[in-house]
Amino acid sequence: MTLRDAQESPASSAIAQSLAALERWFAGWRAEDGGYRGLIATFWDGSDTWIASHVMNSYPVILGYRDLYSRFGDPRFLDRAREDAEYLLAHQMPSGLFTHAFGDVPGKGTGPVVQACPGLSLARLASTLRDAGEPWETYAVAAQRCAEGILSTWFDGRVLTNRVANQELKTAELLLALADLGVNRDRYLQIATLLGDWSRQQQVREPGPAYGGIYQADHDDRIFSVYVAKCIPPLVELSRLPGGRRFMDAAVAAGTFLQTRRDGQTGLFESHMMPAGTSSFRYRLAASVRGRLSHRVAGHRLEGLVRLRRRLGGGWTSVREPVWIARAASIVTALLRLSEKGALEYNPWADVRVLLSHQHPDGGFANAVGLGPGWRDRGPCPRWNAYVFQLLCHLTPAPPEPPQSTAPEPTFTIEEPGVDGTPRRVTFDRRHDLCVAHYAWEGGRE
Repeated sequence: MTLRDAQESPASSAIAQSLAALERWFAGWRAEDGGYRGLIATFWDGSDTWIASHVMNSYPVILGYRDLYSRFGDPRFLDRAREDAEYLLAHQMPSGLFTHAFGDVPGKGTGPVVQACPGLSLARLASTLRDAGEPWETYAVAAQRCAEGILSTWFDGRVLTNRVANQELKTAELLLALADLGVNRDRYLQIATLLGDWSRQQQVREPGPAYGGIYQADHDDRIFSVYVAKCIPPLVELSRLPGGRRFMDAAVAAGTFLQTRRDGQTGLFESHMMPAGTSSFRYRLAASVRGRLSHRVAGHRLEGLVRLRRRLGGGWTSVREPVWIARAASIVTALLRLSEKGALEYNPWADVRVLLSHQHPDGGFANAVGLGPGWRDRGPCPRWNAYVFQLLCHLTPAPPEPPQSTAPEPTFTIEEPGVDGTPRRVTFDRRHDLCVAHYAWEGGRE
C-alpha cells in the first residue's frame, strides 16, 4: 500500500481531525521544561501519581513533526520539531546519556532503548535540517554523544549487555542514522551489523504459530507483539547495507507473525506468546534474580536454560491481555513500513478505524484492554499516544491547523469500577508534576 492510497482512503478526513485533536491534547501536557508529562502505564509498571516529563514522550512527536514538514513543507512543523528537540538537548548529561529517561517509573534504571530513541530523533532531525539548508550540526553532535554513551555503557564488543532484541536493534538504527550523516561511518556500520545479526538469532525460524516472532531477550523467551514491531523498522534500515537481504527477510517474517496475532474481540493485536507450561510469575522471578545478581553470575545461566528450552522445542501459549490500544500504533507503523517497501501486503485502515474509535473527547487515546485497574486501561498515556501522533502525521491527507489555544483544562476525569464494582470517577490534575488522583464514588461517597 502506498502513501497515496492512504491519503485517498475514506478514513483520511477523520485522520486529519483526529490528529488536530491529539496535537491539542499534547499541548495540554507540555511541561515548563519543554517536555511532555503524563500518566505512566506500561506492561512492566505504572503510576497514577507521577506525571513528570520523559524523553520517550518526546521522540515520536519530533519524528511526527519532521514527517509533516517533509510531506507538506510548512516551516512551522520544522520549528515545532526543533522546539521539542531543545528539551532533549537540555537534558543530556556529559556522558551523552539523557536524564528524565528512567525505566517505566521513577527509581527504575535507564536502558539502551530509552537512550537510543531520543538520540535517533535528533539524528533524523539533523538530516532533515541539513537537507533544508538549516543549521543541523548541534543535533548531530548530540546524537553522536548519545550513541557513544550507549556504547561505552553497554556494548561488550559484540552485543549490548542487557541482550534485549528490540533494544539492540533500536541502537543499530541510531548508528545507521549517524552513518548516513557521515559520522564514524565505518565503525558505526560495523557495530550496527553486529547488533542486527545477534538480534536475528533471536527470531523463531521453526514452523509453527511462533514462526517469525522475536524472543524478548537472550534470557526471556516470551514473544511480545509490540516489541516484535519495534524490531521491524531497524531491520528494514539494515537491509540497505550490502548483503542486507537477510535483514529484510527477518523483517518480513516478523511482520507475517504480527498479522497472525489478531485479537478477535478488539480487532487489534494480542499481547504475547510464551512457552506452554510457563507463567508470567516465572519470568518476573527470573528477572528479579537476574537484577539482584551480576550479569556474569546469573545472566548467562538463565540464558543457557532458555537456549536449552529453545532447542528442545515445545508448544506455545497465547496470552491475550493486555491488548494495547494507543501503543498498537507502533505495530501499524511497522506493518505499513513493510507495505510501503512492497515487502508485505497490508492495508492499515481497519486498524486505524479501531484506533480512532478509542479517542477521548479531549483528544487523547485510551491505553489498553486488560492491563489492570480502570485508569491503566482508559487513561491516555503520553508515551503511547506519541506513537499515535507519529502514525497520524504519516497518514494525514492535510496538515493540522495550528491549535487555537494551548491552555489545557486543569483536570480530566475517567470512570472505572471500584473495588466493590461500584462505578467511580478518577480525576487527574495536570498542573503538577507530582499529584494524587482524586477518587469519587457515585452517591457522593469519598
